Amino acid sequence: MKFPELKDLKGSQISVLKNCVMQTNKTGSWAEKKEKLKQKFPDITDKDLHYYDGKETVMIEQLALKLGKTNAELRFIIHAVI
Repeated sequence: MKFPELKDLKGSQISVLKNCVMQTNKTGSWAEKKEKLKQKFPDITDKDLHYYDGKETVMIEQLALKLGKTNAELRFIIHAVI
């Protein structure tokens, strides 16, 4: 399955993807998602997944680079992890 680049998304799609990490952080489930992501991608460390307020984009970019994913793919993966 090929994921669209963030630049190719429109309107509400962008809003959903841009806010997925922040929303999970606010609901308290970010710790659960981090553990699931570390299981799915063993190369990810706690440091890679540490969320700093206002630095979501930096975290996504660094993780996407490390995992060989696009930013949009990684945001989708994070949002889908339950």
